[in-house]
Amino acid sequence: MAFENVSFRYAEDRPLIEDLSLTVEPGQTVAIVGPTGAGKTTLVNLIMRFYEVTGGRITLDGVDIARMSREELRADIGMVLQDTWLFGGTIAENIGYGAEGATRERIEAAARAAHVDRIAHTLPDGYDTVIDEEGAAVSAGRSSSSRSRGRSCRSRRSSSWTRRPARSTPGPRCSSSGR
Repeated sequence: MAFENVSFRYAEDRPLIEDLSLTVEPGQTVAIVGPTGAGKTTLVNLIMRFYEVTGGRITLDGVDIARMSREELRADIGMVLQDTWLFGGTIAENIGYGAEGATRERIEAAARAAHVDRIAHTLPDGYDTVIDEEGAAVSAGRSSSSRSRGRSCRSRRSSSWTRRPARSTPGPRCSSSGR
């Protein structure tokens, strides 16, 4: 993924991002950090095309994301937000959320890669521990880890902003590496 001379403004008279260029190479992990108001969410919103850049371009595997449908783009990128949530069900169901037909083996592989496996094994019924929407039986930190693993099962191209090498053949892919 590359930002090439990207500029963005919410209002015409108030520049927010000016001439930002950066490249995330395949296999590289990048964290977007900074104080409140620094523009972290704005960068994510630009990547997901909730907003369009006002200058420059953002590319994914060399393709300008403005040429991709939002549906296509969003199917290829997973994002983990600070606010976490779990739905009523088992730990395994939460990890596999969105990965229709995910096998137990695939769910556990994603959990191991994301270092959630050890957490699951400390719970009374392991992956079969039932939780409610508030994450009862799971701490806030564990809730965040478990919920974000769902992205590992369903993201095709990236999750937690790790870029993988492009495939030579098109088609869906699912990461079980937790990146």
